[in-house]
Amino acid sequence: GQACVDPSDSVGDWQCVCVAPQTGGVGVARPAVCILNECAVHQQCAAAGQACVDPDPSVGATGDWACRCAPPAVGEAVARPAACGVDECASHEGVCRRAAQG
Repeated sequence: GQACVDPSDSVGDWQCVCVAPQTGGVGVARPAVCILNECAVHQQCAAAGQACVDPDPSVGATGDWACRCAPPAVGEAVARPAACGVDECASHEGVCRRAAQG
C-alpha cells in the first residue's frame, strides 16, 4: 500500500510513499511507484540454504518468488523451498564420454 505525507503547509507538496514491505520512490502529488520484493518477505529459501528469486517485483505480481538450490545441487520450486538433488552425471559426464562409454 501507500500512505499520504504532507511535509509542509505549502499547497501541492503532498506525497504518496510506499508502505513496508513495499519499497520505492516518492510520488509528489501523485501515487508513488512501489515494488514488492517477495524474497524480503518470505524467508523460507534462506532458512533452507537456498537462493530466493522474485522474477517480477511489481506490486501486482505476487506468488511468483522461487527458491533455487545452491550448486552443485539442482532444483527450483515456486513459493516454497525446493527439493534439491545432485546430478553427478551433469558434472562428470565427460569422464564417461572420453572413455567411449557414455
